[in-house]
Amino acid sequence: MPSAGLTKIQAVNRLLRTVNELPTAVLETGGASIISRAEEVLEDSRVAFLTRGWKQENIERAAVKSPSGSPLQIQLATTALRIRGAGRDENRSFQIRGGYVFDMDAYTSTISTDVTLDIAHDVEWDDLSPGMKEAITDEAAVHFQRDYRGSPERDAGLQQRLAKAEQLVTPWREQMPPSQMNFVPTLMQQAQRGQQQ
Repeated sequence: MPSAGLTKIQAVNRLLRTVNELPTAVLETGGASIISRAEEVLEDSRVAFLTRGWKQENIERAAVKSPSGSPLQIQLATTALRIRGAGRDENRSFQIRGGYVFDMDAYTSTISTDVTLDIAHDVEWDDLSPGMKEAITDEAAVHFQRDYRGSPERDAGLQQRLAKAEQLVTPWREQMPPSQMNFVPTLMQQAQRGQQQ
């Protein structure tokens, strides 16, 4: 079944257009070309964008998770990008560490009781809504243009387009404090790649 909204090739071509490159008909995943670099920036932006948590896209709300094993730990799905306490655990601080829930208040991953969490999950490109694809692509275009051209004039236009695209999607009901955020390694890789250019 075809996915709604932008295809990944259309999104990569939008990024290429921001730096005056010709469009492509095929992706070059893992290569060294500018097409491959555009796809990497798009993927980095997808993960970073989804890590923020978007209500209608990737949030598992008020999920009750039970500890198991020895020591008692709560293992999360490999798609979990970010967590926060919900319901009766709303005032507790949690992070994801090594695929397990880490209680920041007790500073341990050993948890002996059930925990209620909101969980932001990773969602593959084809499973995203059209509005989310637009917002991710526009954010990636800003980063790609900054990394490859650095045009302040073009940046302003891309920022306006991104602001409009973000209106199509709804974030979590409130911003999570930085102490509760899990920083995804791809964000650091993205920054390093930009500095190497």
